[in-house]
Amino acid sequence: MQEDIDEDYTQQLIFSKLTIMPYADSEQICRYVTSDDMFIQEKAVILLRKRNYTAAARALFEVAQNGMHNGRMAAIFALKQFRTEESKRLLKELEALLPKHYFT
Repeated sequence: MQEDIDEDYTQQLIFSKLTIMPYADSEQICRYVTSDDMFIQEKAVILLRKRNYTAAARALFEVAQNGMHNGRMAAIFALKQFRTEESKRLLKELEALLPKHYFT
């Protein structure tokens, strides 16, 4: 029981840290896209999308390819929203690698 409480508390602390991180430090959010916690991974990806941090496109490609379900779906959505040449190219690559249901 204590482990669950500690895990929830740690998760909430990380959520808070990510949310208040200055935009100038958005690159630091990228380390959390490889988290073993599905919800932390998802939160990091969502924040990168909301900040339109297109420099993270390659990291989001990796999440979309190898991440957990929540992070994977958020990464695909972020790449679609970026609308850069790189993100469009990465999405085409993902369409060849992943099942079709990820894109419908």
